[in-house]
Amino acid sequence: MMQTRALEIRLGDVVAWTVPVAASAGLLGGPWTLQMTGPEGVVAESASFLVVLGVVLASLLMIKWIVRRSLAKHPGINVAFVISQAFVVGSLAKVLSAVLAGVVVWYCLGLCTRPFFVWLAAFYLLMLMGESIWLTRLLKSGTKSGCLSGQDGPGKGTGGPGKV
Repeated sequence: MMQTRALEIRLGDVVAWTVPVAASAGLLGGPWTLQMTGPEGVVAESASFLVVLGVVLASLLMIKWIVRRSLAKHPGINVAFVISQAFVVGSLAKVLSAVLAGVVVWYCLGLCTRPFFVWLAAFYLLMLMGESIWLTRLLKSGTKSGCLSGQDGPGKGTGGPGKV
């Protein structure tokens, strides 16, 4: 009997690949930002980090929702295809969300303009890199275990329903 199965997508995995890279860059660039713009610049840097982190986590929740919905409508669908397409299509929404959320936070908090938007772009690119590495590793691990087809068969996956 065939059962649908999906990869387990966890917030902690994405955070483990995105936050250390971006936080390291922020810590290394913090003294430079402090020297160039003062304490207000460091506050703007920290705010931009939090904005981008929120956008990345929201995009992951969107990917999980799309995968669950696709599996419910089409039980035999290729999960790798759904995850990768959700990531690619969601990237445009993620860029727009980061810019919109950034403008709202910048305006509402009255942050320094230049350091806020420079760090927003830098953190976005660094977290995108970490998120891409996470996605590549997720898809590779699913391919090795055979659980990306949406169907478990002989020698594929664990044979039971998985989590998304």
